[in-house]
Amino acid sequence: MSSVCASPTRHHCSCGRSFVNADGLQRHIWVTQHQALPTAGEAAASAKADSQDALAKALRALKKKQKVQQAFDEDRRARRRQLRRRLYWQQRFDHLQEKIQQGCQYVSEGIQNSVRQILQAFLWLGALSAFLVTGMALGCLL
Repeated sequence: MSSVCASPTRHHCSCGRSFVNADGLQRHIWVTQHQALPTAGEAAASAKADSQDALAKALRALKKKQKVQQAFDEDRRARRRQLRRRLYWQQRFDHLQEKIQQGCQYVSEGIQNSVRQILQAFLWLGALSAFLVTGMALGCLL
């Protein structure tokens, strides 16, 4: 189809008049001080720009939401790391405390055994001394 037969783009004024070319519309606007209405191409371009703005806004909102989610995840990971660290050190402390108690029990049992042996030695010495004194006393009497 030739461009002569094709329907030309119409330019519209705010008063309702339409013009075949943009020059006629410009002259009408200059004379009447009316406003030009956007053409179909301009409307499509404006709709495309609006959709691109909406898409950019949605992407910004998505990135913001992702940042918030990432911050939340990082905080949760940090809390879990801290909890694991605290549990690790608490287990180490409990193990150390148990070892110290076992050591103290071993030492106290050792001390008790040593004291018991020393007391037994004193008892033997006392008994031997008593026998010796008794023997000497009997020896003097005889």
